[in-house]
Amino acid sequence: MDRLATEPRREERVRLLREELGPWLYEYIPAVSIGVTHSIVGVGSKVGEWPLIPGHMGLHNWEYVTHPR
Repeated sequence: MDRLATEPRREERVRLLREELGPWLYEYIPAVSIGVTHSIVGVGSKVGEWPLIPGHMGLHNWEYVTHPR
């Protein structure tokens, strides 16, 4: 991504996308989401307070997680 972002020539950007980034994404992205689900699965009886942002799909505010006593 760093090389792609700083490459001024269009032809080289296209090559980087097709030959390097595309195959990497194909190999390392496990799935394409069809439906929307929340990615936080740790909320439960073993987790105390966790201030969540409604509608936010990623892990967030994890530094505020507390453990139940």
